[in-house]
Amino acid sequence: MTESLFTQFAALLAAALLIPSFIFLAYGVNHRNMPFWWTAAIAYFLIFFGSTLAAARNILPDLAVSFLANALIAVGYVLCLRSVRMVKTCWRFSQADLVLFGAYLASLVLVVTLNNTYPARVALISTFIAVISSTAFMAVFRCAVRTSRLGDVALLVFGFGNAMFATFRGGSAVLGRTDYFLSFALWDQVFFIWSIAAVFCFAIGLFLNGTALIGDETRRALEKERLLTEALTEALEGQRNLQKLVLHELKRPLNSVVTAVELSRHGQAGMSPEEVERVHQLTCLANDYLRGIGDYEDIQALFDSPTLTEVRVADLIEDVRNKWQVAIYASDAASNVSLSVDLLLFDIAIGNLIENARKFGRTAENIGLAFHADAGHVSFDVKDDGPGIPSAEAEKVFRQFYKINSTQTNAIKGCGLGLYIVRRIAEAHGGTCKVLSQRPSTLRLTLPKPGPRGKTA
Repeated sequence: MTESLFTQFAALLAAALLIPSFIFLAYGVNHRNMPFWWTAAIAYFLIFFGSTLAAARNILPDLAVSFLANALIAVGYVLCLRSVRMVKTCWRFSQADLVLFGAYLASLVLVVTLNNTYPARVALISTFIAVISSTAFMAVFRCAVRTSRLGDVALLVFGFGNAMFATFRGGSAVLGRTDYFLSFALWDQVFFIWSIAAVFCFAIGLFLNGTALIGDETRRALEKERLLTEALTEALEGQRNLQKLVLHELKRPLNSVVTAVELSRHGQAGMSPEEVERVHQLTCLANDYLRGIGDYEDIQALFDSPTLTEVRVADLIEDVRNKWQVAIYASDAASNVSLSVDLLLFDIAIGNLIENARKFGRTAENIGLAFHADAGHVSFDVKDDGPGIPSAEAEKVFRQFYKINSTQTNAIKGCGLGLYIVRRIAEAHGGTCKVLSQRPSTLRLTLPKPGPRGKTA
């Protein structure tokens, strides 16, 4: 190719670069947390300026233009590779990019000062482009994450095509042959024709991968918003339940006291001993509710940082049997394993489950605790002979201040916090708590066995 024809191709290439440059720039402005848009935009702008300088080399100092144009194009290709690494999160041998660029600049200085001919410059820049494009091809090919398969195909075509055509172009420049298939004039023209396609091939590949990442980010943001909405809804429901609970449980003793005061103010007889005893019971009951809420405030800080201790399940079984006097059903397989638990939180969880069974069970004798073990977990099933938890209430009972039957009370459980606390404790250990069955009424607490290095699985 003559240098005049090269100038025309360079001008055409520069024009082709402007459209994707501004598209990348627009996406970079709108998605500041995705720096590959900015990197690709700067890369294309630099190649644009380099190609523009090359096209204007006839009216500018030849030596300076030759160096600056080729240097800008090389920086642009390095940034193209960097944007590919960013979008594919592939950073293997990324430091070699800078070493390669440094070696290229040193070689460019030598070529421009010692042998500033068109074939010499072409041989150097083509070799650099071939290596950079091959690296981009491998970064996409070896990447395990496929955000956009079509986008990856476009980037692979860009990398492979650029590497192949640049290699033929550089090789023909070095050989200086005039044979048709080895002609420098032929491969110089083929490379520039391919370069127009490569500009849009790279742009399409980056665009498809980038928009796929934007889609993933949008889905994560929507999921986060959904979880926050659910948490807010649950918190508001808990607040409403607490409000109803406090109003209901405190209104009865307050109404009785107000009635007695009004009777006394009008000179009528006060409360009978039976009424005084009733007001005393209601007042104590209200205090129990308030104390239960206060107890929850004291222990909730432990949920985020449990103090884990490895303990044999057999020891936990013995402790539960001595403390709660309930029937224990445990297989040898379950008894011989160990758990990493916060002993205080575990005691609270088991205590709440047993107290819940006593609260709703018909007979204390039919309350039992069964232990089961599998490959990774140990389950604790608390059973009673009560009416069970209806399937429609199976998840609601684990919410704050939610009560199926608010007329029966028992310490913290009377506040609608008992099962909520059990689930929080299970989650703090990486486990679960759920309603296993209605008949017999069974609640299951599942905790993981210790994992490697003493951490919970």
